[in-house]
Amino acid sequence: MARISIKVNDAREVWYQTTVQYDITIKNQDYFIRISENPKGVEFFILEDDQWKDLDTSDPIGEAIYDAWMEGYMST
Repeated sequence: MARISIKVNDAREVWYQTTVQYDITIKNQDYFIRISENPKGVEFFILEDDQWKDLDTSDPIGEAIYDAWMEGYMST
């Protein structure tokens, strides 16, 4: 096989998306949470009835999870 020389003139990240899944316990109740980040923002999901749903950050559990993440307590 012939070798081809390749010169990279430029390389940079143009998009990223990261999703981290957490297994957490709040008041003796287990939750699976996913937090997805990209340049446009952050989305929070919770596993309920075997389906991923948007996390309601206005209810007490959702608010606690959101606050913990914002304060850096849920870093990986």
